[in-house]
Amino acid sequence: MTPPKPPKPTLLELAKQALSSTERGYDLLAPKFEATPFRTPDAVLGPSLGDLGEIDDALDLCTGTGAALVTLRGQVRRRLVGVDFSQGMLDEAKRQLDMAPGRARIELLQKDVFAVDDEDAFDLVTCFGAFGHIPAEAEPGFV
Repeated sequence: MTPPKPPKPTLLELAKQALSSTERGYDLLAPKFEATPFRTPDAVLGPSLGDLGEIDDALDLCTGTGAALVTLRGQVRRRLVGVDFSQGMLDEAKRQLDMAPGRARIELLQKDVFAVDDEDAFDLVTCFGAFGHIPAEAEPGFV
């Protein structure tokens, strides 16, 4: 069951978000992020993730409000991990995932995506809508 979208952010809310640090801005925007044009549309997520079959472990980098995690939840058997630097976004992702069907254990980690250690193996790693936030010189290391 998909939760109803919140109202769009007001101009004042967007101005506060824009004048904040990047992390604080995302924390402020998180409760209404699902109603913004910045959220990756289901029309992109569904075809991108819908026919992957069952997956044991998946990682979503820059997970935001968890749109990819919600889409993947029914296909992942063991562990579904989302990483983001915004606690506000992760709080919203948890709320979204609490309503999503699936059996995978959910882990939401607040950290820099460059600090994700590679000790854990994942069958699938995703990242939607965040590549514009990765500096060009850091892209090779990110990928």
